[in-house]
Amino acid sequence: MTHEDYMREAMAVADIAVKNVNAPFGVVVVDNQTGKIIHREYDRVKEYCDPTAHGEINAIRALCQERKTLSLS
Repeated sequence: MTHEDYMREAMAVADIAVKNVNAPFGVVVVDNQTGKIIHREYDRVKEYCDPTAHGEINAIRALCQERKTLSLS
């Protein structure tokens, strides 16, 4: 996939976010080695009433919990 493909996917996630939480922010996390998208997330600040619940933070939290690690290197 190209960077443009990843951005298109992030925009598709943002479309879902607009419908679900009225926030147009989408995130995809890509594995640098494989080029595969390993997580999709969006901004949930309003939904969680949490100013730290930005899409990229939610993605990092979810991946760390899923992988049971504090490092995503």
